[in-house]
Amino acid sequence: MCFKQILCLLGMYKDEKTCYNSIREEDKVNELVKLLRPVQKNIKEGMLFGEVYPAEIQKMTGKTSHMGIDYLAPVGTECISTEGVVVNVFDDKSLFGLYVVTEIDLNEDIMLYCYYAHLSKALVKIRDKVADGQVIGLSGCSGDATQNGIPHPHLHFEVRLNSRLPSAAINPEPYISVVDEVI
Repeated sequence: MCFKQILCLLGMYKDEKTCYNSIREEDKVNELVKLLRPVQKNIKEGMLFGEVYPAEIQKMTGKTSHMGIDYLAPVGTECISTEGVVVNVFDDKSLFGLYVVTEIDLNEDIMLYCYYAHLSKALVKIRDKVADGQVIGLSGCSGDATQNGIPHPHLHFEVRLNSRLPSAAINPEPYISVVDEVI
């Protein structure tokens, strides 16, 4: 599968004729892109990818929409990784707080970067290889994890395609499997 085909399936390539002719089944991308749900299935989702921020948040941050999925996980909840390599563990004390970034090399053209943010503790270090279902950190309330000024513990899970720039974020939801179904 070529890079253009993956972009078609991810909804990032807008030439409908090319997309229709080159890929007819969404299942093809699911063969290539499989992400584990980063928390247990009983943890509810909060803000979803693409949801529009309230006006006051837009003014403060300059962002209009949410670029990941928030899981309403209590502090200390295990955060589960999809197989990959840890490329960053950092505490920026602001936006993401303590976070881990893993890199998933799908093929020579496709690289995914998975961000696990607002952690209370990271259990991996840079260059660690992580396995499917491995606990890489514990959810928390670090960084800007507030709602109306009140601490709001959760895990922010964000996936970026071929770049670590925020503009490369894609909606991970169609590619997420619950751990019980995979392992």
